[in-house]
Amino acid sequence: MHYERGSLQRHEELKTLILENPELVGIDKEEVIAIETEYPLTKKKHAIAQPDIFIVYRCEKGVCKRYIEIKSGSCRRSLFGLNTQMRKIQKYLRWNRLDGDVVGVYPLGNKLRLMFL
Repeated sequence: MHYERGSLQRHEELKTLILENPELVGIDKEEVIAIETEYPLTKKKHAIAQPDIFIVYRCEKGVCKRYIEIKSGSCRRSLFGLNTQMRKIQKYLRWNRLDGDVVGVYPLGNKLRLMFL
């Protein structure tokens, strides 16, 4: 796809990188059962939040789920927005009594930083 804004292109690059290498977010590639992108979390037919990546994988407890939200910037406002999105997802999971980890990913220089709730 051709993007006019560099941040959207960077966002897609980060998403592709994580889809190809789930080890970056702490999941072994052989343990992955399913991966979905733009997975909508709905309440009364309205999307509450839409994490960028949803991964189902095998873990010690059986089957675990991880919701991954990606931001392409690392400024204070971008990180605040990432934290807000992660809290929305966490609140949805708690409200519906679902298990799952919420992870935020943002770049800092040439490295990826992870934010957990």
